[in-house]
Amino acid sequence: MVSFNAVVVAMSSLFVHMPEGAIYNCPDIFHKVEVNDTTPIGHVVVTTTGNITQFNGCGNFLELSNGKLVLKSKLTTLCADELPLCQFDTSDCSKTNILLLLTIVRTAYYNISYKEENYTVSIKENTKNATLLQIGSDKLGVNLAIGNCYNGDETSWERQKSFALKTESVPFFWSASRNRNSLYTYGNIDYEKRTEYALTIEGTYVGINGSATTTIFVEIIDEDDQNPTFNITDGIDYRLDIAEGDNATVNRPYTTTPVISAYDPDFGINATIKYKLRTITPSAGAHLFTIDSDKGTVNVAEVLDYETQSNYRLIIEAYQVDNPQSRTAQATINVNVIDIDDHKPFFRPDVDEVVLLEHSAVGTHVYNVKALDTDAGENGFITYRIIGKTEAFELLRIDNISAALNVKDPAKIDRENQENITVIIEPLTHHGEAGQNNLTVNIRLEDINDNNPVFGIPDLSEFSFTYVNQSAGTSIGKVEATDKDTGVNALLYYEIVNGTMNAGNCNNESPFILNKTTGVIVMSRSNLPCDGYRFVVQACDNPNNPIARRCSITTVAVARIANATVDNPRQDINVTESVTINTYVAQLMCGGTGLTYKVIPNIAAVPFGVSPSGILKTTGVLDRENISTYEFLVQVLPVWAGQMQLQHKYKHP
Repeated sequence: MVSFNAVVVAMSSLFVHMPEGAIYNCPDIFHKVEVNDTTPIGHVVVTTTGNITQFNGCGNFLELSNGKLVLKSKLTTLCADELPLCQFDTSDCSKTNILLLLTIVRTAYYNISYKEENYTVSIKENTKNATLLQIGSDKLGVNLAIGNCYNGDETSWERQKSFALKTESVPFFWSASRNRNSLYTYGNIDYEKRTEYALTIEGTYVGINGSATTTIFVEIIDEDDQNPTFNITDGIDYRLDIAEGDNATVNRPYTTTPVISAYDPDFGINATIKYKLRTITPSAGAHLFTIDSDKGTVNVAEVLDYETQSNYRLIIEAYQVDNPQSRTAQATINVNVIDIDDHKPFFRPDVDEVVLLEHSAVGTHVYNVKALDTDAGENGFITYRIIGKTEAFELLRIDNISAALNVKDPAKIDRENQENITVIIEPLTHHGEAGQNNLTVNIRLEDINDNNPVFGIPDLSEFSFTYVNQSAGTSIGKVEATDKDTGVNALLYYEIVNGTMNAGNCNNESPFILNKTTGVIVMSRSNLPCDGYRFVVQACDNPNNPIARRCSITTVAVARIANATVDNPRQDINVTESVTINTYVAQLMCGGTGLTYKVIPNIAAVPFGVSPSGILKTTGVLDRENISTYEFLVQVLPVWAGQMQLQHKYKHP
């Protein structure tokens, strides 16, 4: 009997697997059969027109049953691509030792796992790109196994495997998917940023259902690639204050502010750090100072004198004991000799002027307050207070020698109430003693546009004018408003508001021109067609910022006077002070018919009223000792809304 080896063709569709087995009809000496790896035990694999009498070579998976070859074992336990050829004889053929080539179609899911549960590999920081990592106990990389193989693992089945890195945003990549040792560096490896990476690797068998994952732990090894670091930021120096003329300061350790401390930023190495003095400025003080190499404390050899030298500059060096030449860092200690407190603070100059917008917001900075003190250190610290009571401003400390004068209450800085404000500030030593002089800050408030224009008398509802058929260009009256602001904020412009002209059922076209700067109203035509007109006039200020513009409006009534006359436009009437309220005073008379009368409101209250028919009566108590004379206007209105005015003067007899 001759044995052969044949390669299993996985996932092939060249031969059809018959439900009851492939029938051999004696065409040649080879018989090829395709079997799915999920085929159950006992399934007929090969049958003939007669009976199979004997077979050999496939005893592990096939057996002879009723003249047929049936499946004896599960094909999923066969993990090999090369199978021995089977041989069989049949009773209906003259041929013997017929060769059976069995092809397995792989469709089942397999229990795939890694040879090791996880892997650990170490690399140095700053490893260059595209460096291969040596993975696994054999340094050959990760490897897979199939747990349901009866005959071992991948070593007995040379089917191709595929691997992929599933962890994203890491400085590594898997170069060749069919290579089990293909993890390379890709990016910056920095121990100070990250000391370990956990990488997920997925593995599969090509053409086999199922996969497995494992974790590769990459440990980063620190390198000595950084100099020592002091516990201060760039541009900041250590400080040491030592009192002058004090024997207790000699030969004792001093700690700086902040305390001197340096460390090795290569935390994985954490080398020992020591200190030494490099230079002392001025050089005349080189014999005065020493530094403890382990603690970084400073010693003074002699009593210091402020008048001789008020400051020393010490350059110190921190170095690694294991690499004192290459791994070093430098810092500066400013040694300040402390003077005794024998001077008081003072202002120079002691008078200053500032300009501030009225109603500035809370916290608005007004003035930097800074006095002078020739003392040093804490003896030179200065505080401040405002002399006298002020609710408008407050002092806020900036540092040990200066403060800020800020707005506290915007309502108290109103230019219309007080244009100039004086603030007096007193300096104090850190012991609370008064300074040599005070600072006077003269604050001039600058106007903001915070007031609306106001027309005429505040409670006058409208302006009233008359005309008697004058010609074009005739002035019939003037509207006038005031503004408490100053400058352009108080510069007013007048205009007739479009669409407000009302002449009743008459022509509503405007026959008037309003001078925008003076408020004078003139007729734009002669012989006006209507008996009365009513329209709205707007007065607006003119600030530099148009958004801040403020406006007010008033109503103007213009009436024609045709036949009405005033026989006595000014009347003087005497009234006894003891009369009661609602006492008759006089009957007012104007020429014409259909007239009504009313008192025009004045700034001050007028204790008189007039009925529509012109009867003047008292409306309040009269007291000659307080007010002996009242002068006011009575408005006379025709039925067609015209108006004319009588001026009346009343005296207490």
